Amino acid sequence: MEADKKHQQQLEEQVENKWLIPGLPDDIGMECLIRVPHEFHSNMKSVCLKWQYLISDPSFYHQRLRSNTAEHLVYQIQPTHIMIDDDDVISSSQKKQKQTQPNTPPPPPGKE
Repeated sequence: MEADKKHQQQLEEQVENKWLIPGLPDDIGMECLIRVPHEFHSNMKSVCLKWQYLISDPSFYHQRLRSNTAEHLVYQIQPTHIMIDDDDVISSSQKKQKQTQPNTPPPPPGKE
């Protein structure tokens, strides 16, 4: 238990003592990081612990908003199944098949 606390403390010290981007002041490094598009944030989190903590912190997103670099994300959620009745469920592909089949009447009896 004590070893875990010591290890956690060492990690936190490493995070505090490390520059965001080596060779740049942290304020310039932050300006660079907040301009990276959101789609790359998961990759950025794997660079180092400091970046992981930084990007996971809500203040990072607030800084992106203030600098007008945050993207407004829109998600579209589409069901994969469509309810017909309370008991019947068909998939989207089945619905497309039904829509593409011509509505022809069945042949008269005896002429099949």
